[in-house]
Amino acid sequence: MASIVISVFEIAVGLLGANIKGKAAEMLRDGDVTDEECRDLVMTEINDIKSMLKGVSRKDLRASISYFKEGIGYLYQFFDEARIHREYNAETAHAVSNEALLLTEEMTKLDLKGLDDSTNQDLSSAKERFKLAREKATEAFANEALNISDRLLATRYRIMATILETVDNPKRALVPCKVCIEELNCLPAVQNNFGVQVTRGIKSVKGWFRKKERGTLISSVCSMNRVLYDVSRIVLGRCPLEKAWPTVDTGGSAVDPLRDERIINALRNQGIEDFCVKWSFGKDELKWVSGIATNSSGQFILTEHASANIKVFDSHGKLKKRISLPDKAIPLDVATDFNDDIYVLVVILSSDEVNSNTSRCSGNEPKFPPSRGSKTESQKCVEIEAIDEGTLWVYKYTETDVYQQPSGKGGWDSKLSVDERGNMIVLRIGNGMSMERALEKYDIKWRLVRRFREETAMKNLRDITSVNDGQVMALDKAGRLIHIFSENGEHLREFKLQTIYEPDIITFHRKSGHVVVAGVREENECLVVEIYTKTGKFIQSFQIYEKGI
Repeated sequence: MASIVISVFEIAVGLLGANIKGKAAEMLRDGDVTDEECRDLVMTEINDIKSMLKGVSRKDLRASISYFKEGIGYLYQFFDEARIHREYNAETAHAVSNEALLLTEEMTKLDLKGLDDSTNQDLSSAKERFKLAREKATEAFANEALNISDRLLATRYRIMATILETVDNPKRALVPCKVCIEELNCLPAVQNNFGVQVTRGIKSVKGWFRKKERGTLISSVCSMNRVLYDVSRIVLGRCPLEKAWPTVDTGGSAVDPLRDERIINALRNQGIEDFCVKWSFGKDELKWVSGIATNSSGQFILTEHASANIKVFDSHGKLKKRISLPDKAIPLDVATDFNDDIYVLVVILSSDEVNSNTSRCSGNEPKFPPSRGSKTESQKCVEIEAIDEGTLWVYKYTETDVYQQPSGKGGWDSKLSVDERGNMIVLRIGNGMSMERALEKYDIKWRLVRRFREETAMKNLRDITSVNDGQVMALDKAGRLIHIFSENGEHLREFKLQTIYEPDIITFHRKSGHVVVAGVREENECLVVEIYTKTGKFIQSFQIYEKGI
């Protein structure tokens, strides 16, 4: 229950905007923030907003903020009496909005029976104040005498109050929140600003003016749309409006605030936070994916077990290229290097396991790697013999050529990584009960450089990734650990994962320098993604709720 109320509160804090996050980050420079300090921070932010609102036309908005402030006060009192405490640190400040995802199943299990009457009364009083705040915010929003900034602020408090008012039955928040978003997206000022942003041609000249103000307005609208999306996913496990989201009618087109690429790119180009939701691709083109990588063009390269194909999608998710591997070669993993060359780790199956009469070379005949032959020589596809069965091979696809190289015995769980210098790291995992593991490094000429010798760290490895300083990170599934190896293969240190129960995948994001780990969470078996620095410092986590994960 504690995490429920705290998480709902953090939704409200997140909706107060970037200003409060900046103040929290500033306070965190000297150490963690206590409950009392966070309370003061929230109250100060609310007071600052209210102090800027003067004039008779704003009386409803000021009243809404006053009621909301009282509700927050009661909610904090409820925290104290229910002995619900929260450590506010740098990770908390960074992940205020992401914390809402922790509500998924717990929000429907809110049980107040274990608390005394006084504590329950605090929560009831808080909900009553949030009800009044919602009503006054609704009246303020309907006041056409207010400027667009005030009406957006009214919508923000209207949504926050609605969410906090219905903490014990979150489904009740969905309908009024949907109405809020529909009315917000229909405001003429919102439609005009979105219209200017997506207009092309000679009419787009006016888009050069008031660019920053327009970006701020659009970002604010998108953030409130995102709240409805997240709450729907949290409460229902899905978003019923997924394919019929309330759009912004610009007169020439209907713009989806959470998915329209023109809006997302415009905000990102201005350095303004966007609130786009995840998108998917390949639903009809992909089956049994075994590996995924990206290149400098933003393309996605995926390998499939079932069809033994390499498929390349553009940054918009459109299938651009399909590459077939030779007979008996089943792809296990894929990686790219600094030249955008594609490396594919395959295992050679026996004749009993594949239909040897089906050819999949597709005109892309592999060549020997530079260490075994000249790049300019035209060589035939190397014949795979019975002796190769159960052997790992690496295929390298450049703009003009294809190379191949054997890499010892290994099974279906083996993994591949390529560092920024073009060196390959291969995790060979054997078949059978022993599941022996070997971690090896090859140079750009595919010569074996070294074998990693730390046997204790080796026995439970599941996946690997290369870091930009030459280090290698390896995922220990059984121990829920990340092992860090030096460029020379020395085991430097390890760190424990936060909430992932069954980690499966690790990768390194070169642009940010962060390490990303994904796996299943024990409580609800949703997909959890955790982000760390390359030294192992936890940054944030978020959850993905999707059937079939």
